[in-house]
Amino acid sequence: MTSTAPESSPKPSKKRRRWIRVLGVVVILMVLVVLLAPLLLSTGWARSKVEVAMADALNTQVAVDGFGFGWFSGVEVDGLRVAQPEGFAGDDELLAFDSLRGDVGLVGLLTGKIAVSGSLDGLRLLVVQKADGTVNLQKLGKPAEDRGEGGAGEGGEGGGSEAPESEPMDLGSVSLDLVLRDARIEIRHEQKGVLERLENVTASVTKPFGTQSIELDFGADLAHGDGTEPGRLELRADAQASRTAPVNAELTCKGLDLERYRPLVEGFAEPGAVEAFAGHVEADVKVSGVPTEKLTIEGLVEVVEPRLAGTMFKGMSISAPRWRLEPGVAASIPTGEASMVDLDLSGLRADLGFLKVDGLAKDAQQRAGLKLDLDVAALADFGGPLPEFLKNSGLSVKGDVRAPLRADLAETPLAELIGALGVDLRITGNSLSVAGQSLVGLAADLRLDQGIASFTTSAGQLDGGALSLKLSADASKLQAADVKIEAGLDGARVVGSAIGALQYVAPFLAGLGEAAPNAVLQSEMTATVAFEGPVMPAEGEAWLGWLNRWSGNGDVAMENGSFAPAPELAGLLQVVGQKDRVAFKDFSTSFTLKDGFVETGLSKLALAGREFGIDGRTSLSGQIDHTIDVRDMLKNHRDGAKVLQYLGDTPIGAKLVGTLADPSLALPDMNALIQQGLKNALQKEGADALKGILGGDKKDGEQPKSPEDALKQAGQGLLNGILGGNRKKDGEQGGGGDDSPKEQPKPEDELKKQAENLLKGILGGSKKRDGSSPQQP
Repeated sequence: MTSTAPESSPKPSKKRRRWIRVLGVVVILMVLVVLLAPLLLSTGWARSKVEVAMADALNTQVAVDGFGFGWFSGVEVDGLRVAQPEGFAGDDELLAFDSLRGDVGLVGLLTGKIAVSGSLDGLRLLVVQKADGTVNLQKLGKPAEDRGEGGAGEGGEGGGSEAPESEPMDLGSVSLDLVLRDARIEIRHEQKGVLERLENVTASVTKPFGTQSIELDFGADLAHGDGTEPGRLELRADAQASRTAPVNAELTCKGLDLERYRPLVEGFAEPGAVEAFAGHVEADVKVSGVPTEKLTIEGLVEVVEPRLAGTMFKGMSISAPRWRLEPGVAASIPTGEASMVDLDLSGLRADLGFLKVDGLAKDAQQRAGLKLDLDVAALADFGGPLPEFLKNSGLSVKGDVRAPLRADLAETPLAELIGALGVDLRITGNSLSVAGQSLVGLAADLRLDQGIASFTTSAGQLDGGALSLKLSADASKLQAADVKIEAGLDGARVVGSAIGALQYVAPFLAGLGEAAPNAVLQSEMTATVAFEGPVMPAEGEAWLGWLNRWSGNGDVAMENGSFAPAPELAGLLQVVGQKDRVAFKDFSTSFTLKDGFVETGLSKLALAGREFGIDGRTSLSGQIDHTIDVRDMLKNHRDGAKVLQYLGDTPIGAKLVGTLADPSLALPDMNALIQQGLKNALQKEGADALKGILGGDKKDGEQPKSPEDALKQAGQGLLNGILGGNRKKDGEQGGGGDDSPKEQPKPEDELKKQAENLLKGILGGSKKRDGSSPQQP
């Protein structure tokens, strides 16, 4: 019987054994690196690397006394110092602290819990501002171009739509325990020294596991830099990331001097923009509640002797003995698709001296409101953009303003928002003087309801006359809205710039520059006008094109007045027999405004016992085209009666043309007048002449004349009678011994010449300013 020996297993190859050894060495090295990493990071080599990296990031020198890291002890930094950036004195560091300890629990990380703890001791922060306003904190870090950062929009889409609201982070698995102890923050000016010093600064942020609430506690003594009694600033807050969770916070402040922070404000404004920034702040404000249910803000904020001045504040110098604010506000912020905010302002109070505000409860339309009391005159006393005439005017605005409570208010179309606003204001003023005109005892109401805006006066006197004014417009239509104006004035003195407006309906005032002291019109005026037109010009529309789209009408009357006429109308002085001014008893006219023209009907100007008719139109650009009936100029003149006897009822119109600034008065068309006068005379006298000639009054054997010859003979006889013998009798020889027959002038030519010379004499002042006579139309 034979036996078989067992087969032996194959041995691993040398190559395989080599890879196993290599892998084992790598694993051992990795374990050693992880275990020795804290030791390596605590060496001087690692510390120098940290210093270099921080210096490069901050663009200034950084020094670290000690740096350590342990897997179970966390990060430790001792004696960090950050030098002042280039250009600032380097005696004191910008930032320094004694020690920093931080730890993230590694054991907790393995179970899904993050525990962060740490402390910062002996922090010292020095904020320095140079004389030119530059602050050292602004110089930290490299400029954007050195960091390779592009402008907005580079490297992706900029300004896109907002990200959808995300769910709040679950902080139940996070705990925080961070402490700041014995810190000091100093604000120093390069020339003015220490402005403010926050000492004994302490802060803590805590949050235990299993809650969403983060507690913040901050406190600091305001030691100032001048040895005055220190103030105190404290902030305590208990808040959560969710809007459905309670919030509790309290801010208290005592002895905060704004003047000490003025250099910092100047550093972030244009040079010279802040001339004053002062006031002592006392505050105690509390916030509590659930944002989605009811969040309440209450307390008191006072600023003693505030003063703000400079271009940063629109050039005003605002001051008051005290500002007082009681922020009694309660609100709920909706979530999801809810669009209405529940806001209660009934506890709000504010008093800024020139402005007082009281909150109002919600109205029936669920609108929040404020009751305003604005002293416009007091605000104007601060200077700035408000016009000078508002000072000492006693102008004030009081009333209510309401707005809809919408969470998406910023996205609401403006027209819809205006339609939902409610405004009910009372405007009063003691005395306002503008451009030589005075408005006293003003009382008016400004209202906005369902988009319709109106302004209506209930009292007021303009230059001594009772004023009534009403404006209305559909404000919700914005630029497309039309405004309606109705105004009345009874017994007002016409002074100042009113002449410029009156020239459009009273062209005899043309040429009177508003600045000419001797041309000021003295009169009392009564007017009733109504206008309607677009509230604003269309885009790119010139102001004249905008005015041309207005229409209206009205009646204007003046009485017991006088004025110094322009040189072009100086002939009126001869009519009234005065040297410098024209006195008139009354003037009245009706006008219409349409398509860019102010057209008057037959206006009547009564002066020196005479009455003149004026009609025509004036464009809004100032072009005038009027006719003045000068018949009464001739009535009492030595030769005027003859001309009027001949012309009968024919109007005698002098043309007033040119512009309101440079008018021109031209004589009537004498040819047309003579023809019309002859026609009138023949119509009156022709019937009697024909009756006598054709009715049997002829001599025996005499042939009857034709009707044309009879009318011609009657007309010539009439002219001869009017002219009083200006023609020679038949067969009479002229003087001078000349017996030869001469051609006799026609009677109508003689009358034309006489009337023309007469009007030239009366209207002798109607020459142009260059001395030349105006052309006949």
